[in-house]
Amino acid sequence: MIVALSGPLLPAYLQSARALRLLRLMRLVRLAAISTRVFQLARRLFSPSGFRYVAVIALLVVVIAGTAEAVVGEEKVPTIQDGMWWALTTVTTVGYGDLYPTTWPGRAIAAVVMLVGISFFALLTATVSATFVKGDRPDEAIQADLKEILQRLERLERGLLEDTA
Repeated sequence: MIVALSGPLLPAYLQSARALRLLRLMRLVRLAAISTRVFQLARRLFSPSGFRYVAVIALLVVVIAGTAEAVVGEEKVPTIQDGMWWALTTVTTVGYGDLYPTTWPGRAIAAVVMLVGISFFALLTATVSATFVKGDRPDEAIQADLKEILQRLERLERGLLEDTA
């Protein structure tokens, strides 16, 4: 409607309806707000404290994929127990080769399990690294030291200003 009513051949008072096009920017603002919330949730999930949730998700993927692999009708994965074994060896990227999918649905499930396994171990490595990099001192101790340093600097500045006056 905005496009039809704001053409260049129409009267000037109708051409001003073009300004209503700016309302489309409101969708971008809403999208930015949603993406900010998603980013905060992902940041919390992929933090060292959120690692346990990722581990539970990886475990669920192993159980569901192992069951699905057996149900899909794979001849190489005949039972649910074999499916669990296959999913566990695949998610850990070991993949002995004793059990493997041969159908396209089975291979699609395998691709998901492989990506989950690679992502899980990458996050595990990052969590362990973050623990070592963080150090032994809690944030409160660092904040207390910084506060003390700032107080000393203020005293020095006051002393210098008094000496020059």
